[in-house]
Amino acid sequence: MANPKPVTVTLDNSVPPNFYFNPDPVPVDRGNATITWVQGSTNFSFAALAFDHPNPFSNIVVTPMQITADDDNEAKKDHRYAILVSVNGTYYSSRPGGIGAGGPTIRNN
Repeated sequence: MANPKPVTVTLDNSVPPNFYFNPDPVPVDRGNATITWVQGSTNFSFAALAFDHPNPFSNIVVTPMQITADDDNEAKKDHRYAILVSVNGTYYSSRPGGIGAGGPTIRNN
């Protein structure tokens, strides 16, 4: 059984919106974990999950209300990511300038 790791994503009402992730970074201990991003506010729908390197996870499922991904955590590493959301038919990224340094992180311990 995978260890659940919930992440709450909240957007404010500015244009473009500011994204807030709790927790950030997401701590994942050795072994399997299922990370689930859930809505902390209802003013958006999830659209995609992206990484700053090749996708390290499996079984990624994106629905309007949540994203899930399995992390087997085989190595100690930080995984920076971005979330794409839809707000009233317009798409916004949590990393509008790209997903280089910084941004929300999954920290495999």
